[in-house]
Amino acid sequence: MTAPSQIRSRALPARDAQPRTSVPSGSRKPTLPSAGLPQWLITFLAGIPLVVVLGIVWNLISNAMDTPFVPTLGTIGRRFFDDWFSGPASQLFLSQKLLDNGGPTVARLLIGWTTGVAIGIIGGVVIARFAALRDMAMPLIRLGMSTPSPALLPVAIAFFGLGTSMKVFFIAFGTIWPVLTNTIAGLANSDQYVLNSGRSLILGKWLYMTEVLIPQASPQIMSGIRVGSNAAILLIAVAELYASKSGIGFVIVETQRNFDLVGTWSGIYILCLIGVLFNALFAAFEHRLMRWHYRSRSIS
Repeated sequence: MTAPSQIRSRALPARDAQPRTSVPSGSRKPTLPSAGLPQWLITFLAGIPLVVVLGIVWNLISNAMDTPFVPTLGTIGRRFFDDWFSGPASQLFLSQKLLDNGGPTVARLLIGWTTGVAIGIIGGVVIARFAALRDMAMPLIRLGMSTPSPALLPVAIAFFGLGTSMKVFFIAFGTIWPVLTNTIAGLANSDQYVLNSGRSLILGKWLYMTEVLIPQASPQIMSGIRVGSNAAILLIAVAELYASKSGIGFVIVETQRNFDLVGTWSGIYILCLIGVLFNALFAAFEHRLMRWHYRSRSIS
């Protein structure tokens, strides 16, 4: 995929090039010593002190309240590993409980999120290309954005039942809107100089769209996908808590009904871990896909 900055650099006449001035060393912002560590590891290490402080506060509150509703982190941790990571080495130490319930949760999350992202990008490109269609679609888009997705759970159950299709629809519906609106806005606000430079290369319609138009709008599209990923994690939790016969949300509800509060916290923590891993993998994918964008920002 050709980056818009590369098209700009090829199309700019030599007389428009501006001489770059070096930034004085005294005006540079101080940064933490990285010691050659990758950025994601530096960010992870920087957050450890806050996690430790929150853990200490949690234990202090638990000991002060002396209630089963707020168990200590040690109690939750032991149950957490017994529930989810006590399997044999042949299963990478994943317990059968995690495979039976975490697997469906992750599959529903990925299918629903991918479906919503695909529909949002394709729909956004089509709507942005035709002004008349954009004017007609905007009221419907505003209605969809203003509708709380959890409120549609009874409707989704009525149409799709309690199976996987309901959860996929539920997650996809909540994911579509941020992706769709950001795609439309990104294409509408694209740099016209870059677009005109791409047209001057006499590219075909498909090549122009994939090599110029979408890459130019990709930073804003990726922002919409990032928001959609957070919505997808929230909606899979809602769907499994109230309308499911399997999954992490189902385990949380079952332990709560059986007054197994430590098991409830264990389920909440594994759901949080799935969300953190999902966001971390997406962030790594985004950074790799958009590295040309980050490089152009650092240069400018």
